[in-house]
Amino acid sequence: MKRLRAKRTLCICVSLLFAFTFALVAPQSFAQSSDSAGGAKVSPDYFVAWWMHDATGYHPAIYLILVNSSNADLSYKPIKFQALFRDLKNGYVTVARKSINVGFLPGQQIFLLLEGPRAFELPIDKNTWPQIECKVMARIGSTDSDDATQDIIVTNIEQEALTDDEARDRLSDYSHPHMLRRRSTRAPEHGEPVKPLIATAMPLNGEHKNAAALEHHKSTLAHFLSSGKPIGLGDDFYDFEQCFGKPTDFTYSQDTKWTWARYSNGEPGMTLLAGARGHGSKVDTVVAVIPADEVQQDGQLIALARSLAGKLKNEVLSSPTKTVKYLNSGRIQLTTASAPGYKVFYTSPRGTAGDENTYVLGVSRVPGDFRATLAENAKRTNMLRFIAPAVADAEQ
Repeated sequence: MKRLRAKRTLCICVSLLFAFTFALVAPQSFAQSSDSAGGAKVSPDYFVAWWMHDATGYHPAIYLILVNSSNADLSYKPIKFQALFRDLKNGYVTVARKSINVGFLPGQQIFLLLEGPRAFELPIDKNTWPQIECKVMARIGSTDSDDATQDIIVTNIEQEALTDDEARDRLSDYSHPHMLRRRSTRAPEHGEPVKPLIATAMPLNGEHKNAAALEHHKSTLAHFLSSGKPIGLGDDFYDFEQCFGKPTDFTYSQDTKWTWARYSNGEPGMTLLAGARGHGSKVDTVVAVIPADEVQQDGQLIALARSLAGKLKNEVLSSPTKTVKYLNSGRIQLTTASAPGYKVFYTSPRGTAGDENTYVLGVSRVPGDFRATLAENAKRTNMLRFIAPAVADAEQ
């Protein structure tokens, strides 16, 4: 009996000792686990989400300034980041991943760049670019538990293409609306009080532009036409660079034997594609893409065509002829005109989709039906595919 009582007493002592030890160790262990997952937070201070261009095409990308917003020292703890770039039209997702292991004290900032691995071919008209949603997540520590994953930010990729340097410059622009945490506490630059935002009711007919904006659109194309830029048919690609800067893209088509360069113009928001036969540098055809709200009347398009005729602009241009054709691609309203040395056409906005709210104007000194030449180039040159509907009915 004495031995049995002694064994029972020993078991009770061991149990009490184990319970006391667990009471001391378990809270500390749990605290460490919580600190490495739920307690440690990474928050965005600022971001830039844009289209990055490289040799393979355009990639959705996001550049973030992140801050250690917890009280934990995350220095040299593995942090895994993941960005999901989702095409909102078809649901396709491309994933970017990156791991870091750096000094990261509480309140310290780090820079993070995540680039989608899939390359896109973007058309000239930004309205037709894919709508991409970007979701950035982080997982701190070596755990693989989904409970340790935290959402950093969900945003949309802006419809603009930037270089890496331009994206970095944006990160230093504290007045940008993407300044998240600090913009509410940052003092005004000149000590002026921040004016409150006021909601304004908009007309129900969709005419939501104010008078100043309308006047701006009236003046930009007119200003461009009155600037007298001596650029157009017969000029060298070098001359185009002097007026519009270096091209945003260029290519030589082995199939069509044409060289094409794409230039962007800020005001008006117009894109120009200049083409030369073969490997030549003298421009034979110019295609302009003009947003509909930049054009107040058709006469401006004819004036623009004359301007883009370059050295031939003094030739007498015939009266415009309008026609409408019904094609598988939809209704096409076409306007044509000609001069002894060049020909002109433009298509009016079809208005059936957001990506068709532009005028496409072509000017060429190529003999014959130059729209047929453009149609062939549109089939075989990625840069020109967007104009396929405008030249679909051309004689092949």
